[in-house]
Amino acid sequence: MEELDSSIPTMEKILTILRDAEEHNDKTLLFSETNTNSIVDEETSLCRFHTALGAKLLNYQIHRLLNDLDIVGKYNGFENIKPDTCEHIFKHYTSALRESYLRKQNSVPFASLGEGFLLNPVQLNNKIRPQLNDIASQILMGYNDTKLPSKFSSNFPVIKLPNPFRGKVKHPLIFQKGLNAKGKPLNILPFLLDDEHILEDFLNKLRSSILPKLIVNLMKAQEVEGRAAFQLLITKHLGEFELCKGPLEAVNDFNLKDDEELESHLAVLKAIVAHKSNILTRLDSLRIYRSSISKVDFSSLKSSEVMKLLGRSFDRYFSACYRADAKQCDFWVKDLVQFYRHNWSSEDFFEDMFAESINNLRERLTSATLQRLQETWTPMLNYMTEDQRINSRIKS
Repeated sequence: MEELDSSIPTMEKILTILRDAEEHNDKTLLFSETNTNSIVDEETSLCRFHTALGAKLLNYQIHRLLNDLDIVGKYNGFENIKPDTCEHIFKHYTSALRESYLRKQNSVPFASLGEGFLLNPVQLNNKIRPQLNDIASQILMGYNDTKLPSKFSSNFPVIKLPNPFRGKVKHPLIFQKGLNAKGKPLNILPFLLDDEHILEDFLNKLRSSILPKLIVNLMKAQEVEGRAAFQLLITKHLGEFELCKGPLEAVNDFNLKDDEELESHLAVLKAIVAHKSNILTRLDSLRIYRSSISKVDFSSLKSSEVMKLLGRSFDRYFSACYRADAKQCDFWVKDLVQFYRHNWSSEDFFEDMFAESINNLRERLTSATLQRLQETWTPMLNYMTEDQRINSRIKS
């Protein structure tokens, strides 16, 4: 069994930030005993929490709007670019929409958005989405193209997704959410490997005319949305936990990290959940897909690359799940945060879960190739053996 890459953040590193938050709160509470401005500090902390939450809410809603408009599926330029370029374009669109939205407000709205999301998320979403759509219609070039039929939906067959959770025991590290691809073909994307060669072979077997690059970029768009949704709920529930535990300086630095740093701390967590939730194994019963996986050599795949594969699949999955049932996602993330807060000292447990996640996927990918080779060579070996028997009889 290969040792895990040293570059991968351990669970100890991931949870250090939570322990730092505990120590930070203890020190702040001690200081508050002699500080007459504690009420002001408390209000400032609450405002910081609402601001951090509001910023992430706006980020998520913009990503969701871009996917609602299906700019990747309907703008011709996305058929021939790399996923990294696709993500860069998404960031450009997101920045433009955010700046336009903020200019239309009388004041910086992040705190009010965060507070509104906590009080009534449905009402707030129903208010902000039309506003963002109106802005998009004014500033996005080719906005009218978003009214065209989806290239993906009209050229991808319906694939039945099995329920992998029958008889499974509920656990905070397992997100037991099924998805239906009927009428929502994008729901199949979380369960596919985002490898262009695998997708090309798979699409050929399905006799689909969709370009594999387009599928990969649709997966990237879904991934970006899911990442924003997960960050939003993580921020919400970690902040709420601190508010209940100690009022002063309720928001810790975890809520205020930039997205890239936050993602580095969530990478191991996502890998574990993706493995435990069977995200990348739900299509194992589909023979043509399993055959497509076997065409790619994964023998040299590093642990860090496996972790990223799992993380990207989790983000796509969470995007589809949050659209399907926001309440269930919210409850699950709350349980997940509480589970970590209560079990952060069990570092060996989390390290073992992470190692299991990495090794399981690596073994599955390499075994698919070995199985294909076996199926290819076994008939030939049998034929050679039979030929030897015939020659032996002739000689005798």
